[in-house]
Amino acid sequence: MRFIKEDGKPVDFKIGINSESLTNITIKVNNPYQLKIVEVMLVRCKRPVMLQRLNGGEEVVITKDFFSSSVQPGDRLMIEFKSVTVTDSKGVLVPVVLDMPIFNIPLI
Repeated sequence: MRFIKEDGKPVDFKIGINSESLTNITIKVNNPYQLKIVEVMLVRCKRPVMLQRLNGGEEVVITKDFFSSSVQPGDRLMIEFKSVTVTDSKGVLVPVVLDMPIFNIPLI
């Protein structure tokens, strides 16, 4: 699973993303995996501010337009993978259980 900013650079989970220059973030998985349901939450302190539910395939794009008006330094994006599947050798979609289904990106 790769998290890529609009400029093509990977997201740095330790440093985060500058809240003033927040860009689209693309999450990509390799075939035969599929991202079925991804929830993205803008969190301030411990409280959710906004929620975006995305349906995808091999990639999902978190658009900056959804969060840009509400983002403040110190917020974070919490990305939760609700449903991920893999296509088995018979072409059947099989649910995948992720060891770490939640990722946090600090907004500085």
